[in-house]
Amino acid sequence: MNIALVAGSSYADATYRTVFDGLRRAWRSQGHRVRIYTPDVAVPEGLGFPVQDSEDVRVLGSGGAFSCAAGLLSALREDRIDLAHLHFSGVFRPWMIGIPFAAWQRPARWLVSFQDYGHPGLAANGPWRHAGLRLLLRGACRVSAVSGYLRTRVESAFPELRGKVDVVPNGVGLPEGGAAPADPAPHARPYILFVGRLAPYKGADLAVMAFADILRSHPGADLVLCGADFGGGHIALLVEKLGLGGRVRLTGLKTPAQVEALRQGSLFCVAPSREETFGMAVLEAMAAGKAVVAARTGGIPEFARDEENALLFRSGDVKALSAAMRRLLEDEGLRLRLGEAGRGTARAYAWTSIVSRYLRASTGSAAEASAETEESRRDSEGPRSGLGMSPPEKEFAGRVG
Repeated sequence: MNIALVAGSSYADATYRTVFDGLRRAWRSQGHRVRIYTPDVAVPEGLGFPVQDSEDVRVLGSGGAFSCAAGLLSALREDRIDLAHLHFSGVFRPWMIGIPFAAWQRPARWLVSFQDYGHPGLAANGPWRHAGLRLLLRGACRVSAVSGYLRTRVESAFPELRGKVDVVPNGVGLPEGGAAPADPAPHARPYILFVGRLAPYKGADLAVMAFADILRSHPGADLVLCGADFGGGHIALLVEKLGLGGRVRLTGLKTPAQVEALRQGSLFCVAPSREETFGMAVLEAMAAGKAVVAARTGGIPEFARDEENALLFRSGDVKALSAAMRRLLEDEGLRLRLGEAGRGTARAYAWTSIVSRYLRASTGSAAEASAETEESRRDSEGPRSGLGMSPPEKEFAGRVG
């Protein structure tokens, strides 16, 4: 089967890269041909990885939204795609107008996976973007969300999807044995690790404040913050203000191998998010056999259980976070027990297991998808009539038809 993994924003983004690389390896291990499609989006230096056309990656257009949409339609034909899988944050971007037409005009099945929706840090969908998104969802053979928490949010925004959204979580790469990767910049002291973009919703500031609280009684450990700075330098300013310049290290964006080296070298990990639809950093810490302190928010409690495979605290509570961090600093046995339990949890999230779930989801509605495709082929006018559409949807379909 020929599969296209389509990035809603850009494959340059660290999260998309982690998810797509994991999915690509898993699909290929099962004998499928996989290519990544990504919009041509300029990403500021330090906030993402470079992206170029290659055998594995296809950049969709460089002349704006319509160029990207046309590039998508051409790519689907030229690569003879059987299954196209969009992962996105729930924000409808103008180039996505090509997706409903691709679903109507091509025999490829479309899966649409929400990685997020309605996030306060993302642009909101106005009426016409919301109408475009509904058209996109109508053309999908299945719709999924990465957590039950996110599914509830999506179904609330799109009542017609209630009971129809699958929960398929993100996966995780499992260690393959052998020597752990070496940290390119070894640390003089043991350290606690935070992995994630430096943005307010990820709670790096909470980790810094909690660390400042425990440093007086535990001066033998440092804090490492690994991730691109999406906060305009506010974390660095906080570190300076609290006088932690020699004890808190900001690494900036690192490659997956470099992140794994940092993870393997850490005492334990912290994930103090204020908002989190899934919690990749938590699952990756578990896969590495590291104990993790995580906020009880969003999709995290769906796989992280307090005192069993993680320590959970109330999101935003700095005192509770510092207390949990202090416990792990003082109790090596607890770190080892939680780390081993977390490793067992992560095994159920291997990427090969995740792609099998996506495959079942796509083929479970194959008959319906095929029938709709045949109907759309017979309709030489393009999209089917506006029957059943809201007024904004009808106008949207008229604008792009």
